[in-house]
Amino acid sequence: RRVHGGTEKKLRQMEHAQRLVAEKAELERVIEELVSDLNATGVGVSAPLVDSEGFPRSDIDIPAIREKRHRLACLRTDHKQLMSKIEEALYSLHASTRQSQSDQSTPTSVSPGIYYTEFLRT
Repeated sequence: RRVHGGTEKKLRQMEHAQRLVAEKAELERVIEELVSDLNATGVGVSAPLVDSEGFPRSDIDIPAIREKRHRLACLRTDHKQLMSKIEEALYSLHASTRQSQSDQSTPTSVSPGIYYTEFLRT
């Protein structure tokens, strides 16, 4: 099925990119929630979990904090991978847009020996 000014492939690519961006927004929301939870404990994402003598701090729930920090590290890795996928999807979308524009362009004679390209906008 052809769509005016583009193809189904281009629409699928756009929908794929939009799904990835929505997934990114959700991932960022979860990351922000974890950071907020960690900051609420008073240790944040990088403060030491031991006291000045090297003993585990008794005023915090160390296993819970370690679990949240681990989850945060995993989500940040997922975020980097997702950003790469978004970059690839946008590159592919723009490449197909450029291709469809060049396919739609038609050389038109202005005068003998002089040509210009008329771009059809969608």
